[in-house]
Amino acid sequence: MMPAILDKAPPDYFHPTVPIHASRAPGRLDVMGGISDYSGGLCLEWPLACATHCLVQKSDDGNLTIHSGNAEAEGWTTRIEIPVTAFTQPRTKAQSDARWADYVIGCFAILQQAGKLDPGRVKGARLFVWSDVPLGAGVSSSASLEVAAMSAICAAYEIQLEGAELARLCQRVENEWVGAPCGIMDQMTVALGRQGQLLRLLCQPDIVQGYEELPEGIELFGINSNVKHSVGGSAYGKARCGAFMGRRIMQDLAPGIMPGLDGTPHLANIPSDIWRALRERVPEELHGQEFLDYYADHGDPNTIVDPHQTYRVRLAMEHPIYEADRTFRFARLLKSSRENAAARDPLLEAAGELMIQSHFSYEHRCGLGSPETDLMVQLAREHGLTAGILGAKITGGGAGGTVAILADRRRNDHLEATMRYIMETYHDRTGLEAQLFVGSSDGAVATTVKL
Repeated sequence: MMPAILDKAPPDYFHPTVPIHASRAPGRLDVMGGISDYSGGLCLEWPLACATHCLVQKSDDGNLTIHSGNAEAEGWTTRIEIPVTAFTQPRTKAQSDARWADYVIGCFAILQQAGKLDPGRVKGARLFVWSDVPLGAGVSSSASLEVAAMSAICAAYEIQLEGAELARLCQRVENEWVGAPCGIMDQMTVALGRQGQLLRLLCQPDIVQGYEELPEGIELFGINSNVKHSVGGSAYGKARCGAFMGRRIMQDLAPGIMPGLDGTPHLANIPSDIWRALRERVPEELHGQEFLDYYADHGDPNTIVDPHQTYRVRLAMEHPIYEADRTFRFARLLKSSRENAAARDPLLEAAGELMIQSHFSYEHRCGLGSPETDLMVQLAREHGLTAGILGAKITGGGAGGTVAILADRRRNDHLEATMRYIMETYHDRTGLEAQLFVGSSDGAVATTVKL
């Protein structure tokens, strides 16, 4: 697989006698948990078959040269060349048509800031990136780029990182260098995912609890709505900011009810019955300036309370509280259906219903739905159990992107044809070309090699 990626690089781009280090990091399908990662929730994540590849070769020309095999198709600058000193300087954003390179340059910068890479060792480097993870589809194209790049850079410079540390540093690239307020689930999944298994990640802050097998005959599909999602978008940032504002209010209303395993209070730790007793004491909406005047800070370093905005605080914090409960129940239902063949069908149908509830919560609590993903879920539900479709929901940061579908091949041996029919109907109603995600692959820690 890796030599085929080498063939995609420009002719004579790499020196023929200098080692090349290669890594790949898959996209991910968020099955349950979604944006509750920044609220300490449990996430169940599926590593996809599509992936970003990065090749790194050291040089001594004093430059970082980064070439993208995908940039031209997006109308972006294809190649960036900067002095090696650039990543040791205060961050400056690349021009808009070269922002993709920030995710790679940021890997050098964060490794240096973390004390993992002596900048004096970097005399120059040539990097090539290529990906079939679609941009803006909500399947972690940015995390797959960060993790693939950092894995290959670490291999080239003999930096030893275990998988979770790799993921944490890549999250810093996105938060601190790129400036996008993402949680940790994407980087952990594309680094540590296992083919054909759900990564079970408790985000307090990043505890891998294990891996969930799907019951026999159960499969996961993703359908990209072709409506671009951005984790740096205003809707996602506003929902996240509102959740942290609510957490701050709850710390005064009920001290001690959100203890996290990491010593940090998390909304996901509030029992749903306690929340129901307290929810009316949390303001439904709150103006940013009003919050700042009373509390001064909301405790999230990656978002800023805009004094001119109004935030739906109650609903933004309610989503991770209920989503945490739904995700734990979903995992239990999968386990029980594997162990109890007699009750398999109703258990899986209950799991699918939790996905539908999660989708509803994205839109009506977080404001992160879209008409197109709503239509996709509706079409999946219309096919229903007789077509083997158990559940469907929007994924990741929402506001467009991809819908995850849980399906049962025992009820329908032609699931791919059903997915294509959903996509064709979607196209007829929206004019948009959907994209199907099928299959799974290992995360980056299992795929870094020397060519």
